[in-house]
Amino acid sequence: MLQKFKSATTYDEIQVRENPIKLKIMSFNVRYGTAKDGKNSWSHRRDLVFDLLKNSSCDIFGLQEALHFQIEEIMEQLNHFGYIGKGRDDGKKSGEHNVIFYNPRKYKILKSGTFWFSDTPSVAGSKHWGNKLPRICTWAHFWDRETSRDFYVYNVHLDHRNGSCRKKSIELLCKKASQHEHKNTPYIVMGDFNVGEKNEIIHFLKGKNKINNSENPLILEDTFRKLHPNATGGTFHMFWGNKRGPKLDYIFATQKCSVLESNIIRTNVNGKFPSDHFPIYSHLLLQ
Repeated sequence: MLQKFKSATTYDEIQVRENPIKLKIMSFNVRYGTAKDGKNSWSHRRDLVFDLLKNSSCDIFGLQEALHFQIEEIMEQLNHFGYIGKGRDDGKKSGEHNVIFYNPRKYKILKSGTFWFSDTPSVAGSKHWGNKLPRICTWAHFWDRETSRDFYVYNVHLDHRNGSCRKKSIELLCKKASQHEHKNTPYIVMGDFNVGEKNEIIHFLKGKNKINNSENPLILEDTFRKLHPNATGGTFHMFWGNKRGPKLDYIFATQKCSVLESNIIRTNVNGKFPSDHFPIYSHLLLQ
């Protein structure tokens, strides 16, 4: 009689361990293109953005605050990429996008969507939690052509003023992310969270505390901090280049993830920066 042992390693587990998904990913708040920023307005810095994205060697990058015309200009420069995303105002082209660009030669999209941080997440432009502006998450379920494995990416931009809205938003995000079909599928949550590293939302994502008496069903790790626990991590610099500003931008991943490289990209040309946020980059092996 054959015995079954709970500790036995399955074929799928061996495949995951020996065949990790290799992913180079970036999160970047590009600053909306109609902002009256004087010498830092979009027309004066867009070439810096194009060069940064071209030179990044990323397979996937998530942008926050991008307006439709900015996305079109980026696509002209990176025409071998595909993208998904909707405007937060009308679910079409109006308003800021949390767009996800991806390399279709490496990845196929199985499913994708955008939801609003509100009581009616499927209603475009909805907002109910004290936020004056709609806030959204765009997500994609990818198929990795090299490993024949799948993974999820969520790109978020949380409210910049209302803490209650941020807490409810992160609860909704984690609830939706925990409901995907394959429980062992790795996932990435990235974006501009508009809070520093000591905020309760960041601790919640790491499974260190509750929010509104609820626990996070998905425990995440900050990929930058996994490799650089004590490094200066400022990402918001208001075009000044200050490295010690708040760290508002993150790339989180499931715990079964190896971080080969992770950096805050502080590229500038003669003191001129692509945005008021530094992008953050990680090279990952998703188990």
